[in-house]
This record gives sequence, structure tokens and C-alpha cells, in this order.
Amino acid sequence: MPLFLPNLARRAVGEAERLLSSVLAPVRDHGAAVARLREDVAEQRGRADRLERRLAEQAEELAAARRQIDSLVEQLNGRLLPGIDERIHETERDLTRLATRLLRAGQDAARQQSLLAAVEQRAGDLRDRVGRLEERTGIWRELQANVARLGEDLDTVRARMTRPREAAEAGELGGNGRNGHEVHP
Repeated sequence: MPLFLPNLARRAVGEAERLLSSVLAPVRDHGAAVARLREDVAEQRGRADRLERRLAEQAEELAAARRQIDSLVEQLNGRLLPGIDERIHETERDLTRLATRLLRAGQDAARQQSLLAAVEQRAGDLRDRVGRLEERTGIWRELQANVARLGEDLDTVRARMTRPREAAEAGELGGNGRNGHEVHP
């Protein structure tokens, strides 16, 4: 676009001159006005030329800045991209390790859960056995107590039975031969 602006300005100036001369041709007495207009046109041409030079300088500055930016981008890519790639690979490896650990931990937790359920089942079975054993122990103790009482009762009966014999042998028997006590065999 900078190339069209000077041509456009020149054409505009040329067109302005042509229009001015055609309009001012009949009016010859206004020569001073035409001279001033020509001076203004020359001044405008000078400004257009300066503007064109300034635009060309800025275009060159922009091109130089663009080259510097491209160079910096290449340098950054050369320095940063390998490091970034390595970090991405390290992160992927770390994520893989973490996922593997999580899977193993999940499997271990499932195994532990299974073992815990088995232990709880065995503990429940043992509690049932202990309860039955305590029940049997209670029955056994009751049986022992009953046997002990039976033994005592037997001893008492034997003692009662031996007393009338001893009394009969000693001659202390009453009229029916029993010391007044009834003994049931």
C-alpha cells in the first residue's frame, strides 16, 4: 500500500493542477492566487514525499522487527522445546507409575477387603463355637454339680442305711428293727 499512496498523491496533485488551470484560465488577473495554490500544491507534494519516506522507513523498521521476532522464536524453540518435550515425557512416565500404583493399591485393597471378610467370617464362626462351648461348659458344670449333689445324696442314703445295721448289730433296734426311721431303698 505504501507504493500506491505516492502515486495517488501525485495523481491527486496532477488532477488538482489540471482542474485549477482549467478553472483559473479564464481568470488571468488572479495570478497571485494561482501562484499561491501552486506553492500549496508544491508544499503538499513535499509533505506527501516526506510521508512516503517516513512510511518506507517504518516499513523497513517493521520488517527488521519481524526478522528479530522470528529469530527469537527460533532460538526459544531451539532451547525450550527439547526441555518441554522431556518434561512432557517425564510427566507421562510419572502418570503411568502413579496409575500403576493406584491400580495395585486398588487390587491390594480388594484383597485386603476379601481377607478382612474371611477373617470376620472366621471370627463369627469362632464366636458361635465359643458360645456353644460356653453353653456346653455350663451344662457340664451343671451336670458336675448334679453329680456332686447325687454323690452327696448317695452318701447320705448310705449313711442312713448303715446306721440301722449298726444299731441292729448293737442291739438298739426298736420293735420293728428300724430305729423308728423308715428307710427307702
